[in-house]
Amino acid sequence: MKQPIPSYLIAIAIGNLEYKSLGDNCGIYAEPELLDAAAYEFADLSKMIHAAELIYGTYLWDQYDLLMLPYSFPFGGMENPRLTFLNPTLLAGDQSLVSVIAHELAHSWSGNLVTNASWEDIWLNEGFTVYFENRIMEHLYGTDVAKIHQVIEFEELQRSLKRLDVNDTKLKLDLFQRNPDEGLSDIAYIKGAFFLRTLEETVGRETFDSFIKKYFKDFSFKTLKTEEFVAYLEKNLLSDKGVKFNTKEWIYSAGIPKNCVKVNSNRLDKIQTIAKNIGQTKEQTKFKKIKRADHTTQEWISFIRHLPKDITPKELKAIDKQLSFKDCGNAEIMFEWYLVAINRGYTLVRPNMEQFLSRTGRLKYIEPLYESLVASHYESDHQFATRVFNQSKGNYHPIARQSITEITKLR
Repeated sequence: MKQPIPSYLIAIAIGNLEYKSLGDNCGIYAEPELLDAAAYEFADLSKMIHAAELIYGTYLWDQYDLLMLPYSFPFGGMENPRLTFLNPTLLAGDQSLVSVIAHELAHSWSGNLVTNASWEDIWLNEGFTVYFENRIMEHLYGTDVAKIHQVIEFEELQRSLKRLDVNDTKLKLDLFQRNPDEGLSDIAYIKGAFFLRTLEETVGRETFDSFIKKYFKDFSFKTLKTEEFVAYLEKNLLSDKGVKFNTKEWIYSAGIPKNCVKVNSNRLDKIQTIAKNIGQTKEQTKFKKIKRADHTTQEWISFIRHLPKDITPKELKAIDKQLSFKDCGNAEIMFEWYLVAINRGYTLVRPNMEQFLSRTGRLKYIEPLYESLVASHYESDHQFATRVFNQSKGNYHPIARQSITEITKLR
């Protein structure tokens, strides 16, 4: 390739791989056993590239291919230029997890084309990418779908704000003598995206898009610091348009500013109401008519997250009998379901959870699950975590193995 890239984006892959084209300048590499499933799952790849170009300009990397790695790959995706690495947990069978593809594609502009100068500025990569990802999803699948993703993201951000040290809830981080990975939190990704959404709402989408296009053009194949972006934003958007905006509060202060754009989804409101009232006779009657295919993955995630905190194992078993969450094959749904099961002592899912933990090494899933098992009030959960990890650690990537080793030592 002729384009310059920073060293962290260099990657090499070797394996028993076959290729299937998904468009004029895109396709998928995978092991023969996964190739057809992957090609089906990511059939909209060419449309995504076209949508991204309509929003923020020409794709400058010539070719855009995907590579399906083994389940041990510790991440959902990695945005190596021209060849995004992916985890097979994205193969849901219904194309419901393609936002990860939109995210990695968006990195072709934010991150790969314009790169953060240091890991303290990582929000310039990830905040822009989450924002751009959502714009691609909106263009292809509609406003409703985009709003659903935004609401779920904001819920995740709220949880992270409660968990993180207050100084780590700033966009501009202080990582002196710290592991750079500590900056890869929902703050960089989601607070960064909501900063940009709030800017968009303030100045209007057309004006904001013109600014972002210019930003990508002016800093193409360059790195920049947060301070440089702040100055650029002030000169080329805010002062230029006579707009007052609390940029420094968003970037250098903790938490979420009061002017953060508000998002909601009627579809999520409805499914959350069903979840919260699951034990009531009236709602139970409605619920028994529902099939899993009636709602999207993201709606079911929201449903699971809003089940009553005191829901019983018996009630969880009844839900499972109807909707088969524990073995549905959708990694996002199973992950959320297993978290609830651990919390509520629903041990019937353990064989399915063991299979899940033994098969996938994706940190997004296995870290919270092991953490929940270790923190459980049930001694049998501790024993289960230790046994499964000892059996499975040989299948995990060294990054994942080290992380889970530290988690299981907390007991």
